[in-house]
Amino acid sequence: MTSIHFGRKLMSHDKSKGYTIIELLVVIAVISILVGAGVISYVKYIKYAKDTIMDSNRAEFMNNIQIRLSSPSTPGGYKDCYSLINDLIDSFNKNAINVYTKSDLAPVWINGHNDLLLNKETGVVGFLQGEQLVICQDPKAAANATDIAVCSCKDSYCSTKDATTFLASPQNSCPNPRVY
Repeated sequence: MTSIHFGRKLMSHDKSKGYTIIELLVVIAVISILVGAGVISYVKYIKYAKDTIMDSNRAEFMNNIQIRLSSPSTPGGYKDCYSLINDLIDSFNKNAINVYTKSDLAPVWINGHNDLLLNKETGVVGFLQGEQLVICQDPKAAANATDIAVCSCKDSYCSTKDATTFLASPQNSCPNPRVY
């Protein structure tokens, strides 16, 4: 028996030209793993960037403390350490944005001697992610005669028990402030 083609070839189905469902699932699985690893790396990168900005802001704040303390007019210009940090906090909070929440509504710089922040039962001060707590060792002492600590909160919630401060050596625990 002969077949008539009328100038066309008969369609034949060649199974070797397509992909099997298993091959497609393997490709999707590999792509999913790569995307998952990329997302995890991206999240770590963003957290590192936010932490770096916060560290830079803290260094700038501490530098401003040193500048004001070394200025000849500063020691007599502030009644005590509490006044110095209040002045700095006011000036820094004007343009501050919390790098974790991207909010400029709440203060980033907080005076640790504020009675409202102190937990009366535990004696520690609590503050939120992205906030930086400024504490004088002795708030009533002259600004150039006492240590000043800046405690940073990089977790969702911190207290003076678990925040880190940068005084003489990094990574000390944050001191409990005296309420002024």
